[in-house]
Amino acid sequence: MTSLSERLMRPEVKPRVIEGCCALIEREVGSKRGFGGAAVKAGFAVVTRVKPGFIRDVVTKLLPEFADSLQPFYDRSAAEVGEAAAADAFVQHVSNNRTEAAEALLAVTDRKIGDARPGVRRAYENLRPSARENVEAALPGLVETIREHLS
Repeated sequence: MTSLSERLMRPEVKPRVIEGCCALIEREVGSKRGFGGAAVKAGFAVVTRVKPGFIRDVVTKLLPEFADSLQPFYDRSAAEVGEAAAADAFVQHVSNNRTEAAEALLAVTDRKIGDARPGVRRAYENLRPSARENVEAALPGLVETIREHLS
């Protein structure tokens, strides 16, 4: 079976996945409201000010690890319905298990944040307590972004 990472890292697919993920991040940040939303927007502004292009660079760098973190969801989906129909089942499986999927993705960033610049690390640490909720909210958009590239 072809892994999720192998499917998303194909040269003709990877740039479209990265673009879709960056657009999703911008939409998600823009949609945040209230005090929590203000904190997310402020953190995003700090990160993008510290290093323009930072979000795209991080998505590019972490995409293989994010794909690996979601591999168990893809494997379960493929086992249930077969690899040919796994894309739709994967979307449904992640949507039905948002907390587990969000924690799998956040485990990647939690491992990586120690290597970040101090300003980026502080912004991440301030946002981390609400990160699972934000990632869970973004998961439907994420799996729809990558679903089209799974065939």
